Amino acid sequence: MPVWRNWQTRATQNRDMEEWEAWRDQWIEIVESRIRMDEIMSFF
Repeated sequence: MPVWRNWQTRATQNRDMEEWEAWRDQWIEIVESRIRMDEIMSFF
């Protein structure tokens, strides 16, 4: 955790973490669908 963020409240940190996890889950979904698409295309 960067020092400059220590002044922020725990609530803000929790909200940031939730936003990060939501973004990460979305990214994983995109990557997985891309991988599946590559697998499908490799059959043709």
